[in-house]
Amino acid sequence: MKRAVLYLVLILLTACGAPQRAQYAMTLGDYQEAAVYYEEALRQNPESILLRNKLGRAYFEMKKYEKAEALYAETRALSSDEPVATFYLGLTRIALGKREAGFATLLEYKVPGGLYLTKAVHENAERLRKRPDLDSDTIIAQMRQAMRKGQEAEDRRDRRLDHWQ
Repeated sequence: MKRAVLYLVLILLTACGAPQRAQYAMTLGDYQEAAVYYEEALRQNPESILLRNKLGRAYFEMKKYEKAEALYAETRALSSDEPVATFYLGLTRIALGKREAGFATLLEYKVPGGLYLTKAVHENAERLRKRPDLDSDTIIAQMRQAMRKGQEAEDRRDRRLDHWQ
C-alpha cells in the first residue's frame, strides 16, 4: 500500500510545476528541496511576492538567515507593507542578533483588516523587547505563537460575523 501511495505521489509531482513541488517539500519539512524549487519558480516569475515569501521561509527554516534577510528586504522594497515579509524579516533580524532592528520591524507589521493579528504581534514584540535575558530561539517561538493566537482570534471574529449574516 505504501508503495502504491508513493508511486501515485511521484506521478502527481511529475505533472506539477516547481511551486507545487516546493510546497510539497515544505510540507514534508524538506526545506532544502523546497528552496531549489522556489528558486526555480522565482526565476520564472521574479516579481512574485508569494514566491519570495515562500523561498524566504525555506531559507529561514534552514537557518540561512542572511539569505532570508536579503530576500525579505527585497520583498519589502517591492511591497513595503507586505505582512509575511515584515514578520519574517523581523524574526530573521532577531535570529541574526539584530534584536532592536528585528523588534522595530515587527512593530511595523500590519495586516489590513487584521486587527487582532496585528495587535498580537505588536503586543508580544513590545513585551519581548523588554526581556534581554531571552535568546533568539525563545523570542522566535513566542512570536510565532503570538501570530497563531492572533490568527485564531481573527478566525473567531470571522465565524461570529458569518453567524450574523
